[in-house]
Amino acid sequence: MKKIIIGIIPFLLFCCNSKDDDCSRIDIPCECSSFVLLDSIGHSLVGNTRRYTQDSISIINQNDKIRLSFRDSVVDFYFSDWEENETYTLKIGNHINYEMTLDLKVITNDCFTVREIDDFIVNDEKIAKEGTYHYLIR
Repeated sequence: MKKIIIGIIPFLLFCCNSKDDDCSRIDIPCECSSFVLLDSIGHSLVGNTRRYTQDSISIINQNDKIRLSFRDSVVDFYFSDWEENETYTLKIGNHINYEMTLDLKVITNDCFTVREIDDFIVNDEKIAKEGTYHYLIR
């Protein structure tokens, strides 16, 4: 019985010893989000068989271009380099431009600091998040 207890104590110390070990097991959340562009009746505007292709969508600020990726009609964007309260331009095709602003909040814990979107603003209108992952821009 003493051997079992003596064997358990080092195991418990190893499992519960330092924050560094705990942090190495945590994935840092992505500073990213997504949106879907919809027409007035709720149909997606982006996709291979839709009005706009992936190549015709970009988000820019002066000379900076925000990294985008696409999942069918969902546009994923990465705001790790986004300057808070700066206005970016969402360009759709050659003729449509939307002004985008993100209000970001900083989340800090023992392992990391990351920003998340507090307000997603398009053309001076706050856009509510639909579900867990993305915003709908109409």
